[in-house]
Amino acid sequence: MEAGARSEPPDPRVVLVGSMPVTEAMTRLAPELGLQTVMVTDGGAEPSGADLALVAASHRPDELPALRGALAAGVPYVGLVASRRRGAAVLGELRAGGVAEEALARVDTPAGFDIGAKTPGEIALAILARIVEVRRAADRGR
Repeated sequence: MEAGARSEPPDPRVVLVGSMPVTEAMTRLAPELGLQTVMVTDGGAEPSGADLALVAASHRPDELPALRGALAAGVPYVGLVASRRRGAAVLGELRAGGVAEEALARVDTPAGFDIGAKTPGEIALAILARIVEVRRAADRGR
């Protein structure tokens, strides 16, 4: 690197919990938006405050600790890919586990904007659009 040249900051990280068609579509689309994805499928999600987002798309028990960890770390966007009914059940489990109401209010479920998405690609687009909104709001200091 030349003297005086600035290096670009790394792309913000989006942690994806679960390997499903939606998360696979997100990994394909995210680089076009300047986002780096990390897919976690073994229950080892360790979100940090430096992450931009965590999206849980797993029907396995690893989604609860991942969501809890993201909320505790202050991850700006925390999403759960689920039906409204299942989302309410997961929030109930987190509540029963001691997660505060103000933290639960930060969980976006079903994840993403409601654009009437049906296919995994459309759902991924809706979620990534919401993440971009959160990212740009932070850039503007909101």
